[in-house]
Amino acid sequence: MDGMIQFISAHLTNLVGVLFFGIGAFRLVSQYIFLKSAIATVGHLKGWNQDREFLWKPIVVFTTNEGRKIEFISDVGSNPRPTWEIDRPVKVVYDPAKPEKAYVYSFFYFWLLPICFFALGLAFMLHEVAWQPQE
Repeated sequence: MDGMIQFISAHLTNLVGVLFFGIGAFRLVSQYIFLKSAIATVGHLKGWNQDREFLWKPIVVFTTNEGRKIEFISDVGSNPRPTWEIDRPVKVVYDPAKPEKAYVYSFFYFWLLPICFFALGLAFMLHEVAWQPQE
């Protein structure tokens, strides 16, 4: 029975590692590909959207190169609410074909989550390799 628990635990850890690594790698590559065609500009913080009574997401307004005014709510939020002041300049990247597809461009808002998934997945997989039971 003890051997079965070790077997399941080892394979579950490996599966979680591969899954997290894959999600992180996919998001990192997706973000990189997006940035290759995206346009960078400066927007302004319009306010905050409280998502499910838990996360505060910035509401950002920016103007495209064609003069269209776009407002979006960031996909990434935090709790507690950041102390950013309203009308604060914010770096924005957007898809020129679909300007509504825009992101706040900062390390925290753009790169942190994919890097965390990638690193956690790598850690789980390396843990699995490093801690193989000695036969």
